[in-house]
Amino acid sequence: MKLSSMSAAIALHIVSLGAVAAEIDSTHLPIMYEQADRFGYAAVTVVLPQPHPDEARKNPESFASQTREKAAIVLSELGANAKNGGRYISPLGSMDIWVTREGLATLRASKNAIKVIIGPDWHHKTLLPKTDGSVDAINKLLDNNSSVDVEVTLNIDGAAFDVDRHSGRASLLIDSESKIRAARSTAASLLSSLGVASTSPGARDANNNIVVVSTDEAEKKGFVIVKTNRLGLFDLARRTEVRAIKPVGYSEDTAPSVDSAAIDEGSKAGKIGVIVQLRSPYAGGKMSTASIEAQRSTYQRMLSDFLAPYKMLREVQEYPDFGAAGIVISNDDFKKLISTGDRRLQGVLANKPQYKLSLATSTKATNVQGYWDAGVTASGQVIAILDSGILKSHAMLQNATGGSKIITESCYQSTTTWDGQPFVSVCPSKNGLGDSPAGTPDAGKILDQSFCEMKFGSGWDAFCAHGTHVAGIAAGRYSSSMNPQIQGMAPGAQIASVTVTTPGNGLVVFPEDYTKALQDLNGGLPAGSYPYTISMSLGSGLENEPDTIVGNVGPGNVPAAGGTNTFAIAVNSLLQKDIPVIAAMGNNEDLFRMNEPASVPGVIKVGSVINNGGPDSTTGATLIMASKSNRVRPEFWPGEFILFAPGGEDRPSGILSATPYPQGSTTESTRIAGTSMATPHVAGFYAMLKSYYPTYSINDVSTYIQTAFGVDFQIPAGQVCGPQPGPSCNTAATVRFIRLP
Repeated sequence: MKLSSMSAAIALHIVSLGAVAAEIDSTHLPIMYEQADRFGYAAVTVVLPQPHPDEARKNPESFASQTREKAAIVLSELGANAKNGGRYISPLGSMDIWVTREGLATLRASKNAIKVIIGPDWHHKTLLPKTDGSVDAINKLLDNNSSVDVEVTLNIDGAAFDVDRHSGRASLLIDSESKIRAARSTAASLLSSLGVASTSPGARDANNNIVVVSTDEAEKKGFVIVKTNRLGLFDLARRTEVRAIKPVGYSEDTAPSVDSAAIDEGSKAGKIGVIVQLRSPYAGGKMSTASIEAQRSTYQRMLSDFLAPYKMLREVQEYPDFGAAGIVISNDDFKKLISTGDRRLQGVLANKPQYKLSLATSTKATNVQGYWDAGVTASGQVIAILDSGILKSHAMLQNATGGSKIITESCYQSTTTWDGQPFVSVCPSKNGLGDSPAGTPDAGKILDQSFCEMKFGSGWDAFCAHGTHVAGIAAGRYSSSMNPQIQGMAPGAQIASVTVTTPGNGLVVFPEDYTKALQDLNGGLPAGSYPYTISMSLGSGLENEPDTIVGNVGPGNVPAAGGTNTFAIAVNSLLQKDIPVIAAMGNNEDLFRMNEPASVPGVIKVGSVINNGGPDSTTGATLIMASKSNRVRPEFWPGEFILFAPGGEDRPSGILSATPYPQGSTTESTRIAGTSMATPHVAGFYAMLKSYYPTYSINDVSTYIQTAFGVDFQIPAGQVCGPQPGPSCNTAATVRFIRLP
């Protein structure tokens, strides 16, 4: 069906939806009632009647205006049962509001809304830094109080910051007359935008959600103090003038998190390679280019000062956008480092085999064909595949003019010994660190077939073909030389091939290598347009909470000691540029937990369904969860975007995509199954929508997927799925499968 006829059919469908009461999923409603009873109101997202997405693309201002008009009608219906404040109307057809229990009943009966789902808490869908514990500290205060006093750090253009080595207390540096003026005007602009009439103590907004306590520190330390509730926090957290929100006087008081594996390995080997992470109190906010540069220089200065007392056994690898560095030092120096008492240190993570490729042993179901026919193919977008290398000459990975779709290649591998096992980088034309940075010829090439067969034995091709296979799913194009002819989700997109796997016991991923890759993708991008989407079909461990720090993986529900927040900081930094990071939840058959790094806050988390073509009205095929896929329940991961896509049940029924083997062939394909295969479907999906709606934020696009670009399906009721005592899975749960209208 062409897009024009699709538009007419779906417009009729949406009109019919608007003529009946709004839908609220039976698994969501009890959670909404519980929140309304506890706080007096529940956070909900209301999906408003909307035109076909193609109309939203062609006439974005008209669509946004229609959305505001429909939101006003629903708010009029709700009256006093919709709280004043805590509102966000997305330009893409939905509204976040807070309503009373009576308001929920009104929404259920409304004919002016399509659907109501659980909405975001005040800190979700924001760029606030959450890695320093300040958000958790505010929420704990709110558990026992209706309001809290908070320091609202202002987003002052070009301001650097400092962290006191003795106290851990952070402050912006307002060190020039121009920054003093900027602080003063930013404070006034923020309060005015919130409806607060002045900067004087006691001034408040019309809804009594925000009251000024003091602006005395604005020109000295770059923050104002206000008393606020959840609704006020929601409004504050979404303002571009805000860089961070913390309890008054807050400093991160946790001891540095030290990876116990580093202690053990250093003791055995006499030296140790680790990632050192400094505290990053302001790793958030929608920062300008000048502020990003100021933050980078701050981190570089702090890292240089912090590392100065120790003798480096290898060149320091700085990650200046994240406040981290990869180092190798003697065990004696390592013991001094972790006991230094310097409060700038957040954590230390061993550079150890951390992740593996997310293996378990398509596009029809996502309804993408009509969009391809209409020319929507993610042209101008780049999908970065962090994986095992890609055969850039494969027929499926050629562009329309016959050249390779791969526009940049890099390879990051570790040459080290861990637990007595040697690992050796095989990056081509590698430098002294074992890496082939972007620009190195053939940096992302595949492993030699004979090496793979010798090294990995049975199943070698699934290991070594993994990157090429994933790339084909994400962005492969039809080729007449292939039989059968297949195509990936975003055939107009280009590819960044980033090898991060080191041969060992299988292909393993070291923290230093994926951190270098993310630093390059983040720090190397120019200001302005960021057409990147990052796909990571790798992971390990099982996490049971969305706020666990990277590296904090342990058996069952008991995390191992130690790690850093580096990956979480990297994700937030990338989200500032509207670059989504998409990762596989894993194939452990778990109903409650998922693999790292998918578990990290802000990462788009992907599970898989079997590859049966469903949902399909012609064949009657239905969505069926892949039995091996982790299938976490969204209510246990509030505020996170969790999506499902075709991944296959086992290899014979897996996803058909490009393979680089037999070596020398460029037209072969094979089937592989798992959440690894579902992940590039979602990455391609995001690349398409980013090209479709280039001016909207990733949070708005993700919400749109939840409300318009997908199909709900239910995870059947199961056994108790959380650790004892823990949440129960004895009721069905609703999750979202990606599908274009």
